[in-house]
Amino acid sequence: MESAISEYIEKLRSTQKIYDAVRDVCNIPDLNVVDKKNIVEQLKREIAPLNKQLKRLERNEFVVAVVGLEKNGKSTFVNSWLKYDFLPSEDKRCTLSTTKLYSTTGSEHRVKVSVISRDQFNQNIADLKAISAENSTSERSQRAKADLSQIEQYKTSLLQLIENGVEDVVSAEFSDIADALQMYIAEPRYAYAVDTVEVHTPRVIREEGVVFYDVPGLNSGFEVHEIESAKMLGDCDAVILIQDSGRPSAEASEQKLAKFASEAEEHLPVKEKMFIFMNKCDQITQDQVNANREEASTDWYNRHGISKDRIYVGSALAYLLTNAEYVSERTQARHSENKDIILQGVCRSKGMPFPDDENVTQASAIEVLRHAVEKFIKEDRIRLIEVRCNPAIRTILQLGKKILNVANARYPDRLDEAERRYLESWEIRFQEWVDKYILRDVYERINTTFRDELDSESAEKKLYQVYVELVAQKLEPVVLTEEKVQKFLDINREPRLRPERANDQVRTQTNIEVSKALKELGDALAEKIYDQLGRVLEAMTTELWGDLRVEEKLIESREIFERKLKAGIDALLTRFSRPLIEATLVTPRGEIGRKDTLKKVSKDLNALASYNVVSIPPPESRPEKEEATEEADIGSKQEKKGIFTSKRGKSQNEEPEKKDKVETQYRQTDSAQKLIEFIDKQGLHGKSETLSHEDETMIDQSSALVKEEVIEDFNLMSDYLNKNVFFASGVTEFRAQEFRRLLDRFQVNAPAWRGITKNGFNRNDPKLMTVLPNDLKRTKFDEAPLKILDRLRDVLQ
Repeated sequence: MESAISEYIEKLRSTQKIYDAVRDVCNIPDLNVVDKKNIVEQLKREIAPLNKQLKRLERNEFVVAVVGLEKNGKSTFVNSWLKYDFLPSEDKRCTLSTTKLYSTTGSEHRVKVSVISRDQFNQNIADLKAISAENSTSERSQRAKADLSQIEQYKTSLLQLIENGVEDVVSAEFSDIADALQMYIAEPRYAYAVDTVEVHTPRVIREEGVVFYDVPGLNSGFEVHEIESAKMLGDCDAVILIQDSGRPSAEASEQKLAKFASEAEEHLPVKEKMFIFMNKCDQITQDQVNANREEASTDWYNRHGISKDRIYVGSALAYLLTNAEYVSERTQARHSENKDIILQGVCRSKGMPFPDDENVTQASAIEVLRHAVEKFIKEDRIRLIEVRCNPAIRTILQLGKKILNVANARYPDRLDEAERRYLESWEIRFQEWVDKYILRDVYERINTTFRDELDSESAEKKLYQVYVELVAQKLEPVVLTEEKVQKFLDINREPRLRPERANDQVRTQTNIEVSKALKELGDALAEKIYDQLGRVLEAMTTELWGDLRVEEKLIESREIFERKLKAGIDALLTRFSRPLIEATLVTPRGEIGRKDTLKKVSKDLNALASYNVVSIPPPESRPEKEEATEEADIGSKQEKKGIFTSKRGKSQNEEPEKKDKVETQYRQTDSAQKLIEFIDKQGLHGKSETLSHEDETMIDQSSALVKEEVIEDFNLMSDYLNKNVFFASGVTEFRAQEFRRLLDRFQVNAPAWRGITKNGFNRNDPKLMTVLPNDLKRTKFDEAPLKILDRLRDVLQ
């Protein structure tokens, strides 16, 4: 027996080494194993019960779980088996926590108490409340209500125990730990807060290393006790279920216990390790004993295949009262008057008329069951361990060989060949990561960060606001006023007033100034866009480890980029502003040149006017002339109100509808024709002759006509430049295209980014190292995998 156990211990230790080696191989970072995660999880599941079994074998422990319903006599049975009245055993409930009995050497006795958590305490209360509400007349409900009452009564001391815990009780006198056991196992002011109680004492008689677990009744009402029972039944080597001999049919909770034991171990059927002890036979007749044993045997066999020779009928209390080395004063006092009745009852139930100690011992069946368990330990222990463990051992071996085959294909035996393969693999994985990180993650981050600012409806509105401010700033110095025009009129007074010449001169000068202002406007707007796109470039450079070559790949240089932006903006604005200026400012009204210009730029004006966002000033804002003619006037007030209409057909003098965004959609209307008619109307040219100083009235009228004409033309040009030109020129789309072009070039330059990232890796760039996966942070082949593989090869030989 001992040699067989030693051999199996070595077998389990070897399996543990195989598991460790397989686990280490699976943890090699660059080893690609199909379904590796599930394989590792399976390995963990298989090794867990083997480790538990190994520890028990190394400690020479054979764990027996004593289970059953409350008040069936589980604690009394354990006391009888050990021939020592350790555990509290009262008529009322006396076991509220799992008790584990261990043997120690020496003379010291120790009790270790583990308390439950506050959450578990609250959960226990919730479980009891649910049970108490099920059926107010049932025993289960009444028991739950009693528990709740006691918990409420001792709640303060229970919570204090949970908060502070319990120090080990250590004493050379067993009576001291006996009192502690009574207190923490049975007394409600403490027991409801206790999880497990371990008893370490030399008083326990250990036969073949037997360790007892006394588990609370499954019908206690506490869900935690059900969970604890299921766990214990999976960890134990044998199960003794204590059943009331007066109730031969297994109750629901007893069936659940057997079910737990059956499900706890995949390869070991419950019939292999379960014994049934039908207790309290001293309370029934011999006929009932025989009938009930037959009924119980049939019931358990039909349910779980448990044979009749595993079912015993007896009395743990009768055996304890006659055979124990120590019976507590509490037990003696409780049975001082009915001891003889108990002893007579157990003998009578077995057909033994004389209740002497020998007959009581035989009738109580404790010795018979003990011998059966001892035989089970000696003859079946190794066989059952093999049934339990061998399938897991085979699975671990199979998985080990599978992983080894994968690893052998990945790693050659020669170190230099392994180094070469690793470096090639690293290069591929590094480039794959760079493409994924730069072209997906970084690209999306930059696109998301700047898209709203540079390529959206709100972006157009903001850029338009910038444009309006720049137009106001650049045109302010060149705005035509009556004072400015008057200066030109004054210059042309000697020797007589020449209004047409003054008209030409003021237009020529204004054209020069406006053209210069327009160039400055384009440059200033380009600089604003350059600053915005510059932040995109800075973000891209930062994302690529601050390498200055990023900008070189994207835009050559900042100077070239800015120059191209200015040229582009200038071309866009000039495309529509130049025809507008030529039509309104260059040539006075009524001249042949103005008509020729209108013919030449009519298509441009048509497109420009189609962006119907502005109107010429309403007529009431301009002084009416007494001698206004058909040629000099653009129409009545009603006609003027309709010259430039909004897209909804409303006059600009009407209250405009509020809009969430600036409307710039191209739409063909008659606005262009009216614009051309307005520009082409008859002006001062051909309507006045050179006047002498004496013609004061005519001088004033001609001066007023010049002022009206040039200022009106300037204001019209300014209005369209301020609004229609912006939207017609497509500046917003130009900026969006430049932004998208940067993003496209960012994608196209992927090979360069790989090189730049590789350079960053070589100089150990801190930012790169924070985002680089751990398995890519080294290029030197690690010899550890080969050593790990060697260990796996060794243990599998």
